Amino acid sequence: MTSPRPFDDRASTGALTVAPADAGAGRVVLMVTGEVDMATADELALALADLLRRRPLHRLLVDLAGVRFLDSSGIRTLLEAAQDAQHRGCHLVLVNTPRNVRRVLEIAGVATVLGLDAAGDGHLGAVSSPDSAR
Repeated sequence: MTSPRPFDDRASTGALTVAPADAGAGRVVLMVTGEVDMATADELALALADLLRRRPLHRLLVDLAGVRFLDSSGIRTLLEAAQDAQHRGCHLVLVNTPRNVRRVLEIAGVATVLGLDAAGDGHLGAVSSPDSAR
């Protein structure tokens, strides 16, 4: 059995790319691009877990603007990360969520749990990009 490889700050499996950016004041934005499915969900899970363990965060913003597809594996990953974040005193919030991804989260009944408001963007004072947090 192989051990999990460490998270690279710009990890990409080809179908998924994750890139964190410091947003200041205990906030990090994780830019996610591609498809989040059973083939790529572990990569996202590793990135989220690594960010939560690296240092204390008040808010972890998951920017889904570049996500084209999200299945139940991706939903599970986001829910587990949100729970881990909550245990660490951090709010995980989805921002810039495309309509098709938001709809999947609404149908699954987890949109509000993951910080989406009626407009489909994160609440709790989220920012949409690292530059707007400065």
